[in-house]
Amino acid sequence: QGCPLGQQGIEISMDDGADYSSQGQLPYGTLLFNVLENGQPRWQALPTQIVDEASMDVFSLLPYLSDTDDVGNSVSASTLEIEIIGLSNNDVFDVSLDGTNVVFQTVDDDVNGEVLVTLRASDGEQFADQDLLIKVNPINDAPRLDLTGLEEISLKIETQRTISLMAILTDVDNPDSEAFMTVTSDEQGAAKYNPIDGTMTLNFKKSGTHIVTITTIDQYDQNTYTMTVNVFDSLPLFIAKENDGSGQIYVEMQDTYIGQYPTANIFLSDSAPSFVSITTTWNICNDETGTCDGLFEEELDYSRSMVGWSTVLDIPSIFMEGELARPSGSVYKDYYQITAHAIDTNGDDYKTLMGVKWYVLEQMPTPAEMDNEMLQSHIDSLTAEIAALKIQLEQAEDGEDMTSVEDLLDDKENSYSDACADPRSSCPVEGVQSGSGGDGTESSGNLMLILAIVGGVLFLALGVGLLMRRNDGEKVFDNGPVWQDGALPIHDTVANSMYGGAAPLFQQQMPQPVVQQQMPLPYIQPMPVAQPIPQPMPVPQVPAGPPLPVTGLPAGWTMEQWQYYGQQYLDTIQY
Repeated sequence: QGCPLGQQGIEISMDDGADYSSQGQLPYGTLLFNVLENGQPRWQALPTQIVDEASMDVFSLLPYLSDTDDVGNSVSASTLEIEIIGLSNNDVFDVSLDGTNVVFQTVDDDVNGEVLVTLRASDGEQFADQDLLIKVNPINDAPRLDLTGLEEISLKIETQRTISLMAILTDVDNPDSEAFMTVTSDEQGAAKYNPIDGTMTLNFKKSGTHIVTITTIDQYDQNTYTMTVNVFDSLPLFIAKENDGSGQIYVEMQDTYIGQYPTANIFLSDSAPSFVSITTTWNICNDETGTCDGLFEEELDYSRSMVGWSTVLDIPSIFMEGELARPSGSVYKDYYQITAHAIDTNGDDYKTLMGVKWYVLEQMPTPAEMDNEMLQSHIDSLTAEIAALKIQLEQAEDGEDMTSVEDLLDDKENSYSDACADPRSSCPVEGVQSGSGGDGTESSGNLMLILAIVGGVLFLALGVGLLMRRNDGEKVFDNGPVWQDGALPIHDTVANSMYGGAAPLFQQQMPQPVVQQQMPLPYIQPMPVAQPIPQPMPVPQVPAGPPLPVTGLPAGWTMEQWQYYGQQYLDTIQY
């Protein structure tokens, strides 16, 4: 019964099943209790308070409070200390205490809602809590919009988005259907309101931050709301230097040494969207001169998105057509910068906000400092570069100044000799490996001897093969094998690596000759009686290869590769 104060009794009766009719009634007894107050303040239930908009009120708590001392004697409740220990929200009322009175006022002239106030009464030793509910009586209240989650949105340029304003509108004192709304934006015509279905349509033609203003109106009042719309031309595309989750693309750079061409290995991270195309742009600049000298743009083959892409950064010059920005490799304080543009399956564009840079500050390690793999790659690269420089010298016109090429050739041959001097090396010719001095004369002679021997063997094998095929009644000329796309030199990872190049020409067994249509073979008349007398074989001139197409040297090719594979490439693209 709520522990009423004073003397209380509980009557108890017992029945053991026997017949007590002779005694007139069953045995019973009464337990008496005397309930005393423990001195804690007491609250009665507080009635809900309702106040009109744009007004205030005062509610006295004293009639709803009582107190006693430790032995149950009544004490005046006016001596109790009262405090507010909680508010459910403070967006509707300003609530305060004035002694034992609660003072509350609406926060503005057009507000609705309620607040739950938790009060505590204390006599200094014990306390008791009670809740007071205060509500607003809406009078001439304007319609309201719940823009939760729509205060700031992002939208791609020239992309339409529709928002139902009627679904988030409320009017506490009038039917929602009687409310009227207007919509404007800082870009004329970008935001429109359809009063028939209560929807707002957004479509911006200019990128940047835009403000949309929405006004809700009824017969009594109006409210105004604003939305921030971030209109973007493309989403940000982040590139990281390692796979740490900070970018959709990460790039692992190799061989960022002075005098070398770096290799960029590009991969997609797990956070990358489903792209359908990616285009990378590389710049080579120098921090000391403050100039950028090379530019290279490449559209990545997206069929390799699962394994990544590898690109040697021998970037073309933007000032000298047909030449490299760094003919001799990177120089001190060069930096390579990448930017990218991608499109995902939804058609959204992604662009890098800021390029990522790699600086060239270190010299190439000496052969003794290289591991076995790096040393062999270094030797292979030097072999290809020396052969290319020799071809360039042989093709030079009379009177053309080739001093810089000759100096570069000397440097490469000296580097080759130093690398071959390492006991771990496996250079093609022992005499070249041992070296003869700093001028590279013996190295050059050995290389020319190799080319002469290779050419002679090819010529002899070709003549014998033609005789045998002629005697068998077979065709002398054919189109040769069709060059498969996967076998093009551009896909030869060794030939196109930092230290690859033409190493297979010197280290592997001699390949069977390939008949090329642009080089007609001499007709050899077989002798009817005696075998032909072998003639001394002249040292063949190294062919320069077919003319380059109008598009220039294919991406990823070197002149050395074009010399040997160019005609087959031209035959392939004709089909």
